Amino acid sequence: MGLTLRQAIDLAAAAGFRGEQIVTIVSISLCECGSQACGCNYDCCPPAQSCGVLQFYQPAHPGTAACANDPACAYRLAYQISGGGASFRAWSTFNNGCWLTKAAMVRAAMVANPAPAPLPTPSPPAPGLGWAALGAGVALIIYAAGRGRPGAS
Repeated sequence: MGLTLRQAIDLAAAAGFRGEQIVTIVSISLCECGSQACGCNYDCCPPAQSCGVLQFYQPAHPGTAACANDPACAYRLAYQISGGGASFRAWSTFNNGCWLTKAAMVRAAMVANPAPAPLPTPSPPAPGLGWAALGAGVALIIYAAGRGRPGAS
């Protein structure tokens, strides 16, 4: 299954990458696999050793093949491996500069079709107000129950 450039950008952002980190990791994906869900590479270096849209090298990252073959999981794994986008040296296509040949295309796609702004996170209620309302509600219920019974003082 192939990813569109917008889908790859969105998956990278959902994984936690921001700004130029998105440009870098999506550009790496384009170099590694053409941003396709490649599966494990059986015609290369040694066979079945590199898997997924970001071609995770299995000897360096054992047990990641299933995640690597799911693009959303692969971008989350890349976020972990890159130290939150701090270093992309785990990918040969970063080290050999291939990603630089794709970066302008990724930047242009980000500008031409920007992701919607995230919804603001609601602020938590101020401490104590929830308890005060609950306490007043309980007191009101107790007061009303006491008033409604004959013989209550």
